[in-house]
Amino acid sequence: MSTVFTFKKFKVEQQGASFKIGTDAVVLGSFIYSSNAKTALDIGAGTGVISLMVAQTHPTIFIDAIEVDKQNCALAQYNFSESNFSDRLSVVENDFLNYTFSKKFDLIFSNPPYFVDSLENNDQREANSRHLSRNHLKNFVEKIVESLSDKGLVYIIFPSLNFQMWLDVFLNKKLFLVDRIDVLGKPNQIIRTIAVFSTENSLAKRSELIIRNANGTYTDEYIQLTKDFHSVNLSGKE
Repeated sequence: MSTVFTFKKFKVEQQGASFKIGTDAVVLGSFIYSSNAKTALDIGAGTGVISLMVAQTHPTIFIDAIEVDKQNCALAQYNFSESNFSDRLSVVENDFLNYTFSKKFDLIFSNPPYFVDSLENNDQREANSRHLSRNHLKNFVEKIVESLSDKGLVYIIFPSLNFQMWLDVFLNKKLFLVDRIDVLGKPNQIIRTIAVFSTENSLAKRSELIIRNANGTYTDEYIQLTKDFHSVNLSGKE
């Protein structure tokens, strides 16, 4: 079985990745947009798929990615080098909380570890990818604030049940919610929330995205959202 995930304008090798590409990454990457961003940071880049999506939709942006896992980092480096965006993408193998960046970023995005203060996975690589302590969450947001430019935007995806927890930490660090997108696996099944934060306080927008219809087929809104990325016909129509 091939380990390569093929998109319209790039490919992602996943052999040896701690986690393969999932809907969370594709949905987040499809929503991220900043008209003024010149620099971006991908925290916990994994295979680099979200950086590649953002590079596709932002033709002049330069993206720095950081990934603590050695194998994931090597995959991201390979996927970046094989893409048409290679001159605008770079990755460093390091822990985001301990790394010192030489610049501020106009756009920061992350599909972070999403189990907060829960029982950890016995597999250390999976634990690093999925689990985050409450104390690390505060440090994580604090580091984001330090790394963000004056009018920068932050895009984060996490389980909807953790929304208030994330919101409280961001507000405590003087970053304000400007957009909330609830992601539903099927009608009435909220599974994830994408939250967009800014240094500028404004009335937050709220919307939702339903990925699949009750019968399991992809919704028109999901197909429309991801049409510039998916290389296959999700509608099933000729």
